[in-house]
Amino acid sequence: MYLAEQLTALERCAYFALLVDGKVTWPLTVAALREHRLDGDWFEPLAALNELFAKLQDVLGSVMRHTAFMLAEPAPTFLSVLVFFEKHRVITSVAQWHRVRKMRNQAAHDYDLQPAVTAAHFNQIHAELPELVQIAARLVSFCQQWLDCRPLDAELHEVLERALRA
Repeated sequence: MYLAEQLTALERCAYFALLVDGKVTWPLTVAALREHRLDGDWFEPLAALNELFAKLQDVLGSVMRHTAFMLAEPAPTFLSVLVFFEKHRVITSVAQWHRVRKMRNQAAHDYDLQPAVTAAHFNQIHAELPELVQIAARLVSFCQQWLDCRPLDAELHEVLERALRA
């Protein structure tokens, strides 16, 4: 039951990250950041996207760790978990995961005031988000196949699958 709840949380993060990403005009430019620097409504989706991107990766890590545990996979470190999921093609590569993890840490902890750095950061999140959502979808499929465990919200699962096929 816990894994099913985690899968549901994972799909919810992925769905809302995609939804919020769609509210931003891409690519984000320095000019737009300067023009809207005092517009809270304009920055709200960016703040939400920053948080959802970080949360999506955190939940992915948690679900991968728990899935490995459920499979009795020897995983003394998270690197072992990543190698296992790379082998099963849930993640593209350990290196790619670490690159996106670094972005997540920057999203959560850096407060750069330079518009060019901020624009580059958000444009990179926008570019990486589809792959992160695909990892989530592959992990859900993996759990269905190997553990016969599904997310609890069937409607959300269907909506997300349709969005990924589009």
